[in-house]
Amino acid sequence: SNQWGGSGDIGGSPRGIPTKLSPVEIAHACRDAFQNPSAAVYSFHFFYAMAVVCAITGAAFISNLFVSSSPWLINTAAFGLISKTYISFFVALIIFTALCVVLISRMRLWQFGIRVPMGKDWWILLPVIVLCAMGNGVYFPNSAFYLLNFNETFLYIIIAIPLASELLFRGLAYGILAEGTSTKGYNSRWFLSYPVIASAILYTSFIICLVFLPKFFNGALQLESFSETAFAAFIFGLANGIVRERSHSIFPAILFHTIAIAVFFFLK
Repeated sequence: SNQWGGSGDIGGSPRGIPTKLSPVEIAHACRDAFQNPSAAVYSFHFFYAMAVVCAITGAAFISNLFVSSSPWLINTAAFGLISKTYISFFVALIIFTALCVVLISRMRLWQFGIRVPMGKDWWILLPVIVLCAMGNGVYFPNSAFYLLNFNETFLYIIIAIPLASELLFRGLAYGILAEGTSTKGYNSRWFLSYPVIASAILYTSFIICLVFLPKFFNGALQLESFSETAFAAFIFGLANGIVRERSHSIFPAILFHTIAIAVFFFLK
């Protein structure tokens, strides 16, 4: 009647109450723990994450076009904010990303950072993240300075942008990339893991598209500012990826992104 139940810190084995894992899931867990992923596995995870990010971003962009051109919004209180900003795009990002997290995670939300933060040493990266934000490593539209009132700025800049960005890249993308790969624990040694680096690359591409695609089509693209923004965004992605990884949670990454944007806004 006694069956395999796992390690000693969760009850030991054998015991009367068995594990809820199937034999196949146990075998996959052992494989993930001891087998180093191949280059093909890393590539698959990266292109899978990139495809999901592109699909969500494209769907959010189409939703933004639909919402911003809808005549029924003209007489609403939200029309001014929507017409002056891309807030409907970021709200759509939040909604589509949350749906994908639920579908892809198969209720393993902890793998996508939906859990209570652990550890404290990740706080030392806050100055790095703030400096990267000051170097245009985050998306910060100039409309916040001359088109929006305080409440609109708070909703758009302080809530919508950090939540959408971190949920998409340090939540969903990181969770996909971390499948079967080595990552840091909250009390382990410091190193740059594959999910941190790959999610930072995806985040950098996202920031570059948001900031420079309009300038490219307007003929105002400057290579010097392009390289500076790309570097700042990549370091920001690395630093906040480490924060998410060492804390085992997406919430510190959202908090740090919010603090960085707030500091950038009030200092500029």
